[in-house]
Amino acid sequence: MNVCNFVQSHATPMSIFLEKVACSLLNDHISIKGWEELTSWYLVLPTRRSCLYMKQHLAKIAPHSFLAPEILAADDFVARIAGLTIPDHVSLLFSLYESYRLFDKDPNHNLDRFAPLGAALLRDFDLIDKNMVEADKLFDYVEQAKAIERWAEELGQDVTYVQAKIGENSTVATYYQFWQYLKKTYFHFRSKLLNEGSAYLGMAYRIVAENAQKIAEKQQLKKVFFIGFNQLAAAETEIFQRLKKLGIAEFYWDTDEFYITVQPRHEAGLYLRRHKTEGLISADYAWGKALLAEPKQIDVISVSNKVTQAKLCGDLLQKAILEKIQSAPSLAEGIVQFKQSINYVGILLPDESMLMPILYALPTVAVNNIELPAKEYLNITMGLSMDKTPFFSLIDNLFAMQANFSTDENGRRLVYFRDIFKLLRHPYLQYSTRFAQDYDKVQEHLIHIQKENLVYVPLETLLEWGAGTSFYQTVFRYWEHRADYALQALFDLCQVLSQLFDRENNVLENEFLLQFFTLLKRIDSVLGDYKKQISARTLQQFLYETIRGAVVPFTGEPLSPLQLMGMLESRTLDFERLIILSCNEGIMPKGKQFGSVIPMDIRRRFGMPTHTENDATYAYTFYRLLHHAQHITLVYVDAVGGKSINTAEKSRYIMQIEAELAKYDNICLNHYRLQLNLPEKATPVLQVEKTPEVLAMVREYLKKGIPPSAINLYIDNPLAFFQRYVLALGEPQEMEEEMMEHTFGSMVHQTIENLLKNYEQKTLSAEAIAELANNSDKIDQLLSDAITGIKGGIITEKGKNYLLKYIAGWLIEQFLDKEKEITPFELLAQETDLHAPLNVQLSTEEAPLTILLKGTADRIDICNGQLRVVDYKTGTFNKSDLKADTLNTLLTDSGKSKVVQLLIYKYLLIRHLQSESGLKIPIQAKRFVDDFNITSGFYFLRKLNEGFQPYKLADEPRTATEFSTYVEGFIQQIIAEMLNPAIPFAERKANEYEDEEKMD
Repeated sequence: MNVCNFVQSHATPMSIFLEKVACSLLNDHISIKGWEELTSWYLVLPTRRSCLYMKQHLAKIAPHSFLAPEILAADDFVARIAGLTIPDHVSLLFSLYESYRLFDKDPNHNLDRFAPLGAALLRDFDLIDKNMVEADKLFDYVEQAKAIERWAEELGQDVTYVQAKIGENSTVATYYQFWQYLKKTYFHFRSKLLNEGSAYLGMAYRIVAENAQKIAEKQQLKKVFFIGFNQLAAAETEIFQRLKKLGIAEFYWDTDEFYITVQPRHEAGLYLRRHKTEGLISADYAWGKALLAEPKQIDVISVSNKVTQAKLCGDLLQKAILEKIQSAPSLAEGIVQFKQSINYVGILLPDESMLMPILYALPTVAVNNIELPAKEYLNITMGLSMDKTPFFSLIDNLFAMQANFSTDENGRRLVYFRDIFKLLRHPYLQYSTRFAQDYDKVQEHLIHIQKENLVYVPLETLLEWGAGTSFYQTVFRYWEHRADYALQALFDLCQVLSQLFDRENNVLENEFLLQFFTLLKRIDSVLGDYKKQISARTLQQFLYETIRGAVVPFTGEPLSPLQLMGMLESRTLDFERLIILSCNEGIMPKGKQFGSVIPMDIRRRFGMPTHTENDATYAYTFYRLLHHAQHITLVYVDAVGGKSINTAEKSRYIMQIEAELAKYDNICLNHYRLQLNLPEKATPVLQVEKTPEVLAMVREYLKKGIPPSAINLYIDNPLAFFQRYVLALGEPQEMEEEMMEHTFGSMVHQTIENLLKNYEQKTLSAEAIAELANNSDKIDQLLSDAITGIKGGIITEKGKNYLLKYIAGWLIEQFLDKEKEITPFELLAQETDLHAPLNVQLSTEEAPLTILLKGTADRIDICNGQLRVVDYKTGTFNKSDLKADTLNTLLTDSGKSKVVQLLIYKYLLIRHLQSESGLKIPIQAKRFVDDFNITSGFYFLRKLNEGFQPYKLADEPRTATEFSTYVEGFIQQIIAEMLNPAIPFAERKANEYEDEEKMD
């Protein structure tokens, strides 16, 4: 069969770019020169992925088998014909450092300090060579353009004088000399690489560009087809032009007249218009017409958050698969057509972090009881970046622990508790069934740390806990900031983890581990003797730089119906349907991101690319995807009232489509907003019905004793009372790194109690109080003892806790100074447990129910002829909180909780004195009951000038007997309601409550 006829019979009605190129190659060249020419060709494409598709299209169109030409990605082609090896990034970095140190002799400028700069220098050197910049002029210009010299010239100062002054400032002098070193380093570095037969990629491009004719003759290049290129650096342009002049090169451009002639200033056509001016594209070249000719449906969908995109993508994918199957004459034929199709749906991810959410959202399509899991027909081109994996997070936590190591006064190594928790609870380890077997033991250790509030845990303690456990012994190891120790620890960790994961159930986890081990071996090999000279931090920089460039490959069929890839991987590829996620400005396209030491204006002056050129390349990549796609879905996050990702603004490309493309007849543009309508249903009121079992629990609790804080919580929120006191659902145990309010209050309470301990049942004079107030060392020691007893591991030697402890000591001193004003007074008791049984008559029962009312008074004293119950408060107050008109006010207003507390304390003290059994308070204090000369109130340490603050209840009786009956009636009402089966425990307001600082 004639090649021309065969190709025409196999071309699709709407041929995609690479298919058209394959047809042209076979029609225009093979039919003329014969098949023997094919093996001497080079087909050069932008990516290795596009090379694979080029091979597939040639094989599909050719009438018989043949020896394929060399089909290479551009970087591989240049490296091959240059005859140079391209070392990896870490090797280049070390080689660059060796060159730099030949000129910079400062011993402080070691590898640790050079590493962050070195990565930027490699990028700059690569761009300098790839863009054919005259490096000596560039570096001279930068050196001359230093601001300090410009200022000197503008001020009329002699430059030599300024340089002399610079020498007096080592920092400025170093900056001044850096550019001289850089120029020398650049030329020495290139020379050294050439002598070794290697080069960085930009250097290889420059060498080929400068020696194109010699290399073409040496490599016997006969025909090179450059296919699907757009942005070309100066070196690439030079290579293309020189090979064209030699009659070797031919070009296939993937273009469209829309962004070339219809929109002559469109950013997507920037480079193509430039290529035409430079002669790489002929003057009579016929631009493509697909964008404005082929029918296209473009759906723009806004979603509320990033995760929703993944869910939406799964739904769109399911619909696309069903449409493909249902468009066939029969179900069976439709399924076959779908399975055999190539590049039916392309899912593009400008934001690589969306990869894992998308994988979890892949649907399983069910068609007449036939299940088609999307994952089986999906090829993942982009790979998963190692720095996006859970394993990288584990390594990052390990380095963080090393950075956070501390020492105590005895020189012991201390591990920060957050680092321990992050490592032992890390998600990567949760997938290990073998690690889970020891997790109960691990959990015991974590609970112990929480319970004892150990902010820092001695390293030796951790190793004792993990005795016999290889994971503990490997992870909790101090590296002494040395790279060689760190490397050995990481190798040991790989070995330990390989034993924790099995091959069948942990395929992905093992793949992460294998990739990391491979990278680690490479770094270890490159470092050589350097690993004994550099710090663990420098090793971390090298390791992270290598990890960021590494990906975990996914195995799959490359020529699949469904393709998942990043934007750059899509070059030269076409899809019938497109789903592009994260179409937000700052993500598509990305913002101005340059890690360079060369200022932007100088980059522009010397023809190096800036963000303008990069934006143009990204725009072309986007619009090229639209050439032959029939159905395009663009999804962006529109976070109303906030920013869900980098920005809530939709991409400029969506706005351009709306303004420039939507007006054409072949474009059907639709806008949607994804709204997940939740069912309208009133939020149910949470409540607990008082079944006989529940009431029995309440009775049991009341018999053990109910404090004022529980009564106040019941008045405020009966359900919260039931949960906290009856069910004993306490607050979760949490680490307290920074002192909380209740801890601060408890520390002050305990310190005051211990200060006055030796004065109980004694009369305090002004002199005694002054002696206590002036003993700041004792107060400080008592504060330390108190905080150790309350939160054992909390650190008070620095930071916020140090300030809080200082403030506590100052408050106590101020309190004691204020106490001198009321001396003499008799301190009867401190921290006194008061309790009294109380008979409550319920309407449903004949016999009364005996409950126990209890509380703990901070202090009981006799001052100015009055018996007082005193409670300390480190918080603040409003005077209205201590006043009420009637008991009914206390039952209905939870804001009067302080009155309830003091009322009950006063009642309990009276009952305590009347019982005459087990009294801590001297019996002579009973006379105050007879006279009803008793009060209760607060000392608010933040408002000491206000003095002692008693409560005031307007309808309170004036005798002890009447007062007791009065309070008992109040308690009777509360208990009766509490045990009323008809009234459930329910929320009276939000199910939240704040602990009273020190009520009981």
